[in-house]
Amino acid sequence: MTTRSSRIVHVLWDQPPKGVTQQAVEVTAVGGLTVIPAHGTAVVQVTGDAAAAVARNSNGPAVSIKAHNSQ
Repeated sequence: MTTRSSRIVHVLWDQPPKGVTQQAVEVTAVGGLTVIPAHGTAVVQVTGDAAAAVARNSNGPAVSIKAHNSQ
C-alpha cells in the first residue's frame, strides 16, 4: 500500500487592492509530518502556535489551511 507524507499549514493572507496579487503574510505549521494511507484520510489536531494563529485571525483577514506533499 502506498502512503503520502504531507505537511499542513495555516496561512494568513494580505488583502491587497484590486489588481494586486495576494501574498501570504504569515504561515504557521499545523503539527509535524502527517502520513496518509493510500485512499485514506488523516485527522490533524490544531494546537500550540497554530491554534493561537487560528484564534487570532478567525474573525479578520483571509486565512486558509493548506496541505502540501513533503518528506
